[in-house]
Amino acid sequence: MPEIWIPYGDVEISVDINADNLSGIYKIDNNNFDIDELNNNQILTNIEEKINIFDICNSAGSLSIIEKLIEMMNKEDNNYELEIISRRFQKREIEELFKNKKINFNIKFIEDLSKEYIIEFLNNKQTILLSNSSFDGLFGFSGGSITLSKIINKNLIKNAFYDKEVNLPESGIISNRTNIILKEFRKYNNIISIQIIEDSTGINDCIIGNLEDVYKIASNKLMDNVINTENMFESCIISCDYKKINTLNNSLNGIWNIYKSIEKKGHITLISESSNGFGSDALNKFAINKINVKEYINNNDYIENLENLIFLENIHENYSIDIVSTIPHYYIEKRLKFRPHNTVNSALNSAIRRKGKMVKIAIVPNGNNTIIKHNQIKTI
Repeated sequence: MPEIWIPYGDVEISVDINADNLSGIYKIDNNNFDIDELNNNQILTNIEEKINIFDICNSAGSLSIIEKLIEMMNKEDNNYELEIISRRFQKREIEELFKNKKINFNIKFIEDLSKEYIIEFLNNKQTILLSNSSFDGLFGFSGGSITLSKIINKNLIKNAFYDKEVNLPESGIISNRTNIILKEFRKYNNIISIQIIEDSTGINDCIIGNLEDVYKIASNKLMDNVINTENMFESCIISCDYKKINTLNNSLNGIWNIYKSIEKKGHITLISESSNGFGSDALNKFAINKINVKEYINNNDYIENLENLIFLENIHENYSIDIVSTIPHYYIEKRLKFRPHNTVNSALNSAIRRKGKMVKIAIVPNGNNTIIKHNQIKTI
């Protein structure tokens, strides 16, 4: 039996699968970013003494970048003033980074701030924006302007959502709705954008520059993470977890990225600790039966991540989904129509029972940054 580990929250758990049932482990081995490369980045070495950092990653990777920036500023003759906006749960970890450092700093939390304050903060002369790059079912890719817009311009997200009909995920595709966002955010030409590509193995890459250029470069780099397979999968185990805010909403991206490689009526097991809950207004309301998707669409309304409810409904038509999660089973079974399991091996055994002893199961440990496609071989 091969030894296989898959991320679950901040840890890894063992998948006890027989070699005969293993289709393969599908991941990209590209964890080659050396954070000391930032020491030679011309943009960062030229920053002045009053700096704003807006961290919308809230991950192990963004903490590493902040730590490196503090190290670069911590000089004998420094007069740096640093203001950071982050999530409240990172308060202690960020404060720890400043211990014994000669830098004046102030930390504020996104949860406490108005949209107007954040916009004013972003318009300051020298603002560094930290965001994660990954695949996104609605916009093709997340990060930069896309993620920022979800915080300060939700009406723009709504307009982009209704640019064309939403049916199935379009991960890895930049469409007109993406360009609607990018165009609007060109006015923030003062922002130094740092997009981080990371997963459970650490930071894979880090791109620095203006908002739009960095978004496009990061998106191109992610396209190197497309895996083509000759055969469709019968069953697949997917995780998107790593040391960040872990929510069900984030984990669903793994399904959006992989489902095209799974045969119709195939089986998906999602490993999603979801320690931070559902992760979106749409899923929260759906879980307690407070939202009707058709009514929202008919009324031209939008709620955060409404698209994921649409994707999920359409994907349920062709795939059965099991999940390992801390979310109460009632919501998982009754509302989301997933089969819940307490352990990955319980889910694995369930898949083998339903699909047969000879089923081949693919394992995708970093589904947020991996797209798997089936190469259809044309015959004459």
